[in-house]
Parts: sequence; C-alpha cells; structure tokens
Amino acid sequence: MNVIVHLVTICFNTAIRDELIDLEHQRVSIEERRDTFKKREKDLDRARNLLSMCASVTNIIPDFEDPTKISGMVVDRNKKSVKKFEFERTESPLDVCNKLWKMV
Repeated sequence: MNVIVHLVTICFNTAIRDELIDLEHQRVSIEERRDTFKKREKDLDRARNLLSMCASVTNIIPDFEDPTKISGMVVDRNKKSVKKFEFERTESPLDVCNKLWKMV
C-alpha cells in the first residue's frame, strides 16, 4: 500500500511540475506578445507623428485606403481650399512629385 501511495505521489508531483512548466511557457509567451504589441503601438505613434509633421510642412495629406493608387489631398488653409489628387502607381515618382508640388 505504501508503494502505491508513493507512486501516486510521484505521478501527482510530475503532473503538477509539467503543468507549472507549461504555465511558465505561457507566461513568457504572453509577455513576449505584450512587448511586441507595445513596440508596434510605439512605432504606430511615431508614424502618426511623422505623417502629421509631413502634412503640416507640405500641406499634403495622403490617403492610404486604396493601395493601388497614390492619392490624397492638398490643403491650403489660407485659401480654405482642398484639392484632391490621384495618380496611378505606374507613374514615375519624379512625375508624381512634380505634379504634387505644382498643386501645392
């Protein structure tokens, strides 16, 4: 009888130990995901700030809704006007840039 109790205790301790190891792995995984999320959130904040700064300096507000086109708005606060623009991605970056600067 004493041997059976000892074997049950060993099995029980092994199961608990395995469960603790599994929980520790889960905890580490959750911490890694939380850290990744925080980094992405920080990167997104930086991107928003950069976009805001660029829009403020250039008066160009890009529209990222349609990834097949280059589009957005040129805003002139003094004239209280908004000009929409849309270019095909096949246009050269230099042409797009020149056309945008003419609009500004």
